[in-house]
Amino acid sequence: WLGEKISEGGLSSSVMATGNDRKGKISTAIFEIKQIIEDCRMQSLGGHRTALQLWELALVPSLMNNAETWVELPNEALGELEELQDMFLRLIFQVPRGTPKPALKWETGTWPMWARIMVKKLCFINSIKHQDDNVLAKQVLEEQIRLGLPGLAAECAELCQKLGLPNILKEKIKKSKWKKVVTEAIRKLIEKELRKDMEKLQKTDTIKEDKFEMKAYVHG
Repeated sequence: WLGEKISEGGLSSSVMATGNDRKGKISTAIFEIKQIIEDCRMQSLGGHRTALQLWELALVPSLMNNAETWVELPNEALGELEELQDMFLRLIFQVPRGTPKPALKWETGTWPMWARIMVKKLCFINSIKHQDDNVLAKQVLEEQIRLGLPGLAAECAELCQKLGLPNILKEKIKKSKWKKVVTEAIRKLIEKELRKDMEKLQKTDTIKEDKFEMKAYVHG
């Protein structure tokens, strides 16, 4: 339904089922991209950059479609999403499995999956708050807030607190402004978490003080 798999096991099981359904298709597409950039003609155009653009503009939207509704996201499902992205980066740069995962994200400016989901959820809930009062989604959200029910509202309240943002449940902020604020806050969190991970790894000593962005050599 709407691209989601519904499981009788509940929300967490439904998210797992959806992820498993998409994983095979995305994995196939990853190997197709790898073949494309190995073409010598693509190397002259900046094959790595092209591959990353295909990932961001085609594969990620397909993989993460409707991720803003993934409440009670199990760690196992999130781990599989992260592993899929890590596999993509390893294949594109032709590096071994032992290559530090934080380094691959750091050198390419690639956002972890947990961060992408955070943005989608926080922007989605603000979008609902801008709807008319007769819209069902807004009515459900208001009931969640009023009764203190578990769900998207509770998760977003926790995210706002974690990121040091205004509680979006109590405010209605212009969509473009909110997205910019959320994106910047989550980007800072990504940098903090990746740096923390790299502090534990000797292999990343030479890059951990660099900026979190796509490096010049990736552009080709």
